[in-house]
Order: sequence, then structure tokens, then C-alpha cells
Amino acid sequence: MRIKSGLYAGDLGLVEQTAANNKVWLRVIPRIELNPNKVAADSKAKQTRFMSVRPPQKPLTNEDARRLLPGQQLETKNEPDLRGKAFIIYKKQNFRKGFLYKQFNIKQLDVDSTVRPGVEEVQAFAKIITNSSSSGLLGKTAAREDSSGDEGLTGEELIKRTFLLEGS
Repeated sequence: MRIKSGLYAGDLGLVEQTAANNKVWLRVIPRIELNPNKVAADSKAKQTRFMSVRPPQKPLTNEDARRLLPGQQLETKNEPDLRGKAFIIYKKQNFRKGFLYKQFNIKQLDVDSTVRPGVEEVQAFAKIITNSSSSGLLGKTAAREDSSGDEGLTGEELIKRTFLLEGS
């Protein structure tokens, strides 16, 4: 699915779970400013309501999280809506294996069946999935704790299952 508005407008997301009240949990590649100087500037810019530049898509790694929260313990939480999976919490957002898991209203999503991901988008998802066992947040721990869903699949298997429609 494509997101139509907000920080993630135009980005591709994988549906993780549907929730009540027209809400959908999506797995997206995060857009987090990792430069501490820009983070401080952006917090001041929030008063003007709009950010000047949208951060690039980049998976959140353990090293990135430690840089964003120096000297602090990473907070973890199990999300009941997502089969009790464990997540790292940063700014009230759920991160797991490099991805952001976020709830969107169905009105914010392009649910048209003609939405096709670009090659670069598919490769970005596959690269994160392939590398998530070692570098993504909760990568090694989460791989042991759950084998449900597509998290045990290789990047290529996920692409086939998620993005490529049979007969097209």
C-alpha cells in the first residue's frame, strides 16, 4: 500500500495487521533524522508546524538508536495488536528489525489494486529484511522469539509473496 499523506506520503508499506475503526498497521522504512544537530533544529522548527526537509528512508539500527538516545536504556514493549511482538520504542513509535510499525487510518492509504512498487522500493525492503538478523533493532532476539508471519522469509521470498501478483 502507498501512504497518501504526512511524513510518509508516497512511501510503500506492507500490511501487518488490520485493526478496528478503519485502522491498518503498516511496516514502513523509517524516516528519522539521525544528525543530532538537525534533530535539535527540527524540534525548534516544530513550532512553525512544518518541517523544511523530509529525512531520507533508512532502517533504524541498534547503533542509530544508541546515538539518538545516548546513555539511555532502549525501551521495549510488546504490542498486543501485532501478535505480541516486541518493539523498541522511540518517540512513541514502534521499531523492529529496522522497520517502523505504524498504525494508519485507511483514508491515509492508497488501496487501489494498481499500486505497483518500484524496483528500488522492493530492493530496499528486501535489503532490510536480509540484513535485519544482525543489524536491525531486536534482530537477533526477535528472530528467536517468533517465527510467525513473513519475518522468517528471505528477502526474495517476501518479494514474491508480497509484491508480485500471480498472473501479472
